[in-house]
Formats: sequence, C-alpha cells, structure tokens
Amino acid sequence: MQEQKLIEQLFTLDRKLTELRSELKVLKDSHEPERLEQQLNNLEKTIENQEESLTEKRRLMKTRELESEQYHQEKKQLEDEMYSGKVTASKELNDLSEKIKDLHQKEQQSFEGYCELTEEIDNEEKNLEQNQNKFQDIKKELDKKSNEIADNKVDVTEKIEELKSKREELKQQMPERLLTKYNSLVNKFPRDAVVKLFEQEVTCACGLELSTERYSRLQVEGMVSCDSCDRIVILTK
Repeated sequence: MQEQKLIEQLFTLDRKLTELRSELKVLKDSHEPERLEQQLNNLEKTIENQEESLTEKRRLMKTRELESEQYHQEKKQLEDEMYSGKVTASKELNDLSEKIKDLHQKEQQSFEGYCELTEEIDNEEKNLEQNQNKFQDIKKELDKKSNEIADNKVDVTEKIEELKSKREELKQQMPERLLTKYNSLVNKFPRDAVVKLFEQEVTCACGLELSTERYSRLQVEGMVSCDSCDRIVILTK
C-alpha cells in the first residue's frame, strides 16, 4: 500500500507539473503585450500626424486672419477715399468701386477660409484629445498586462520548482524497480501512465478489462499492472 501511495502521489504531482509547464508556456508565448504595443505605435503615429496637421492648419488660419484684416483695411482706405469728395471723375470713381468690390470679395474669401479652418481645428483637437486619452488607456492596459504576466510567470515558476523538489523527495522513497517502470510508462503514456479505478470498475485506459485474476489482486493489493498495456492501475475508494 505504501508503494501505491507513492505512485499515486508521484503521478498526481507529475500531472500538476505538466499543467504548470503548459501554463508557463502560454504566459511566455502570450502575444497580448505585442498586440497592445502595436496599437500604441500605430496610435502614436496617428497622433503625430494629427499634431502636424493642426500646426499647419493653425498657421493657415492665422494667415487667413491676417489676409482678411489686410483686405479690410485696404478696402476701408479706398472707401474713405471714394467718399471723401476729392475724387469726382466718373472713371476714377468706377475704378475705386471695382477695387473695393474686389477687396471685399477677397476679404470674404479669407474670412470664410478662416472660419472653415477654425471648425476643422476644433474637430481635430477633439479627435486628438480622444486619441491621446486612448493612448494613455492602452498604455495603462499594457503596463497592467505586462506586470500580470511577469508576476504570473514568477508565481508559476516558483510552484514548478517547489513541485520538482517534492518530486525528488518522492523519488528517493520509491524502490528503483518501481521508479524505472513508472518512468518507462510515462514515456509511453504521458497523460495516463497511472489509471485510477473505483470499485466495480474493471476497464483500463487502453479500453480493455482487467483479467479476473488481476482484478482480484487489485482488490487486495490496491495496485496492479494492466494485462494488456502494462499501465499501473490503482484502486481508489
């Protein structure tokens, strides 16, 4: 019964080690940080382009504002000249009137351009702010995820080392013949080298039933080898 207990403990421990190693591999192979980093890089480029666009549009807006003011001042000077009474000739008055109309049109165009740019800048600033906030959110998520993965890797690694130490202790307690057989079976059947059967159960993991003689021994000794596949069969009560 002592050998049964040792085998059962060793197999349970090995199964747990396999699970932890798989868990550690998943953590090491995780692409989540890379995905978030790629999102950050793409968003950073978008933000840079938006900032460059805003800088250019602000420059253009200032230009349109100055143009509009300049045209307005030139138009005002001509209007003052036109209505000063100093110009009386019809041709000169008509020329002034045409120049005033032309300057008024240019003033309006510059002002409309200024207004359009103001609206575009306002929308882009809002969009930029949203992307900057999104950037910070993703950065926080990346930091959190990276820390979680790092912490979990440390935790799982520590558990693995602890179980490996316990495994060595168990190996020292097992008879050499039993350990050799167990290792050989684990190489052949990594997932079910040891089969636990409840009372009344007679079918091994290979799908075949234990012989009557083996089953009787199992009831008495608590551990036998399968007639067909040689797996270690343990009675669980």
